[in-house]
Amino acid sequence: MANCNSSDITHPRKTTLSRLITITQSSNGLPFNITGYTFYFTIKDISDNVNNDNSALFNKTWTTHSDPVNGKTLLTATPSEMDIPENTYKYDIQAKSATGEIMLVSYGNLIIEDIVTEEVI
Repeated sequence: MANCNSSDITHPRKTTLSRLITITQSSNGLPFNITGYTFYFTIKDISDNVNNDNSALFNKTWTTHSDPVNGKTLLTATPSEMDIPENTYKYDIQAKSATGEIMLVSYGNLIIEDIVTEEVI
């Protein structure tokens, strides 16, 4: 099975989000092959305890990975997708194999900070 980590992300709103995610095997730390996996990134209000994603602020799904054999995939979101009000939210990243196995990759708080300069946007 792959490692899961908990980490908070602080990100300025209305800017590109880009995070390289590396999945490793929990037993030995070697790369976990993610070929054929679909990844899901979900952002919810911190108080949202509903089990489905119907009220999620943002969902992103991707199947193309930067180096799947070595467990590397890139999470990206555009400035318009990250136009989320300044606040603290919760997020998770999950992956689903072609056979339906689901693993939690990462979770934590997503802190959206307001930006100072809006002129360039």
